[in-house]
Amino acid sequence: MSFFNDFATALETYPVDSVDVNITDVAIQTGTSGAVNINEIWKFKVQVENNGHVNMSSVQLHVNGLNGALVATAAAGPFSPGITTASLTVNGGSSAKSGYLYFKAPGVTKPVGTDLVNAHIANWFGNLDHMFTNHTNHAATPAAIYEAQVFP
Repeated sequence: MSFFNDFATALETYPVDSVDVNITDVAIQTGTSGAVNINEIWKFKVQVENNGHVNMSSVQLHVNGLNGALVATAAAGPFSPGITTASLTVNGGSSAKSGYLYFKAPGVTKPVGTDLVNAHIANWFGNLDHMFTNHTNHAATPAAIYEAQVFP
């Protein structure tokens, strides 16, 4: 039974061990380009990079506004402290990005380096298809040989 316990533990820690989550494609939606200004709306995507062998399906992300920022799935809102995204499929050895998400900057000035948005995996399902389709390739050994003497 220890294999199954170890396998269950490996799946539970899979996102920590084999997945990177990044906020990308940050751009102004409404406001002045350049620096983030009070109450501006900015768009961004979340990229999930699966560096392991387990296919991940129905990947949902928790996205949170921090330090007074609010988040939404649409530029017009409604904005809230946190949202859960639609599902992504991120097969082993690949990556996928969410559609555009949005944050509304805090209503007060914040110092340099203030965290405004974070994202992490909320839920996912896995399968081993990547393992069985990408690691079951041509194998030169073992090989079968037929030997016989040849007579004149």
